[in-house]
Amino acid sequence: MIIRLIMRLNRREVYMGYSLQEFNKVLDILAANKIKYFYRKVGMGGVIPERAVMYYAYVRKKDAEKA
Repeated sequence: MIIRLIMRLNRREVYMGYSLQEFNKVLDILAANKIKYFYRKVGMGGVIPERAVMYYAYVRKKDAEKA
C-alpha cells in the first residue's frame, strides 16, 4: 500500500483526455524518447460514445521536464 502511494506521488500527469489518437501519439513520443511512462484508462459510461473512456498518461517526476 505504501509503495503504491509513493509511486503515485512520484509521477506527473502529461496527458488527460478522451481522444485515443492523441493518447497514442503521446505514448509514441514518450517511447521514442525512451521516457518510461504509466497509463490508465477509465470507463466513464454515459450516452456520448466519444466520451466513454478517459485516458491518462504519467511519467516519473524526474522525467517531467524531458517529457
